[in-house]
Amino acid sequence: MDIDGEHRYVLVGVDYFTRRLWCSRLKLKETSEITKVLQRWIKENGFPEEYVTDNGKEFVRNEFVNWCSRNEIKHRKVGLKAHRSNGRIERCIRTIREAVVKQCKGTLDKK
Repeated sequence: MDIDGEHRYVLVGVDYFTRRLWCSRLKLKETSEITKVLQRWIKENGFPEEYVTDNGKEFVRNEFVNWCSRNEIKHRKVGLKAHRSNGRIERCIRTIREAVVKQCKGTLDKK
């Protein structure tokens, strides 16, 4: 998803208890970019007990595993075909994708 010609990715987080949603644009889908964003979210909201992620390479690299360990955050990965176990975030991602597509379509229609 090319959001603004520069940021191609979106990192999405959901607090499972409050259902609060966070989104941040990323230029690269790299562990270093993701940990910078997570560090900012932590400064704004405090430390989470756990991150639940998919098995994307940016989340299974030692860099991310070590970052979680240093920050005393549990890291749980959902299985490749277990989207239901991470259903809330998957639904948020779908809604965000639909909104971005709708916004981009509206922008193109106005030109």
